[in-house]
Amino acid sequence: MSEIGERELEAWRGAWQSERDRRPPIPAELRRLVARERRKLVLTVTLEALLVVGSLLGVGVAVRRHPDALTWTWAGAVVVLFAGGIAFAWWNRRGLLDPEGETCEKYLALARARCASRIRSVRFVYWLLAVEVVFLLAWGGWEASVKHAAMAADPWPYVVRWTLTVVAIAVALAWARATRRRVQRQSEELARLASEAG
Repeated sequence: MSEIGERELEAWRGAWQSERDRRPPIPAELRRLVARERRKLVLTVTLEALLVVGSLLGVGVAVRRHPDALTWTWAGAVVVLFAGGIAFAWWNRRGLLDPEGETCEKYLALARARCASRIRSVRFVYWLLAVEVVFLLAWGGWEASVKHAAMAADPWPYVVRWTLTVVAIAVALAWARATRRRVQRQSEELARLASEAG
């Protein structure tokens, strides 16, 4: 390399280093927040994967034990709803694992993107629950018309299943409300950290 090229390279290095030195440091609290949220994200994905595998195994067992149109319809709906949920989760969480750089702005941007992702998740859960309830009401009516004699003779399996369904819906709604409150608190905390970081 020529002497002029060496001097230009050194000048660029010096400018880059002085720019890097002027950046505000990443607050330790923000680093901890981003790291904690990363661990929660990994745990959530792991638990969701286990839930999907366990549920699909349960669907397979149900179809094997009762290979009728009613069970196949239910199984198909479960698979489609899981596929939709997985596709949404994959799309919604893209790029949320690590910050794109070691600057305060990148850490704040990642934390804000994670908050926005959780709000999208809450909205998706509301829509998914609405679709599930419509399907379950229609499917339950069909089941009652097909299996009315069996239901009258031994109603407890149906009562237990519908009770568990209502409980699952209530838990999902409670999760959605709690998530909204958590995101609101975290957004306020991020605003505070951003103002402190300058």
